[in-house]
Amino acid sequence: MAANPNLLLVEGQDEKRLIPEVVERALGRAWEPSKGVHLAEIVPCGSVEALLESLRVKWQEPGRQIVGVIVDCDDDLEARWQALRARASAALNAALPNAIPAEGLVAEVGEGRAFGVWIMPDNTSIGMLESFLQHLRPQQNQALLDHAKRSVEESSRLGAPWKGVHRDKAEIHTWLSWQDPPGRQLHQAVQQGMLDVSQPLSKKFAEWFERLYRL
Repeated sequence: MAANPNLLLVEGQDEKRLIPEVVERALGRAWEPSKGVHLAEIVPCGSVEALLESLRVKWQEPGRQIVGVIVDCDDDLEARWQALRARASAALNAALPNAIPAEGLVAEVGEGRAFGVWIMPDNTSIGMLESFLQHLRPQQNQALLDHAKRSVEESSRLGAPWKGVHRDKAEIHTWLSWQDPPGRQLHQAVQQGMLDVSQPLSKKFAEWFERLYRL
């Protein structure tokens, strides 16, 4: 039997560390309700392609009941969803909708099983995990938020080699470098209240997680 009937496949270690912190604080419940038992087992796959390649095997592991997937949209939501939909439909032997619902996908598959998808940042926009986190920055000091954006833009003009698709990643880490203490990792920023999980987008994400894993 699998160690945990609830499985969550993600791209990297940032998601593995961050998601339990967001879920705990947004839902007000422990990620580890009893010793050694977690709401879901999170497996970082290293890339979207590796995640898609693993879907069939993971879905068929003994004891798995619910499998969730979180991936970055990057720069083409339609292409990302259609690639995921095609691979997942084949792996699950189930039909999935032509478009991902704005509230995230939760699909009942077979007897008592479920499959879910969340495409960062919000199932409707291009971007990535860090784009999601942009929405969690406290809005009290808008001047500082604007300054972080201008600083990232200026760094590009000065020859900084970050890629355009990673703009939100550069901006959130620039902003975190100005906090106290500077340079917290993403999950630490949630732990220490630098990022606010009471924001509407984090609530929407937590509600998807709650529906998928039947909490």
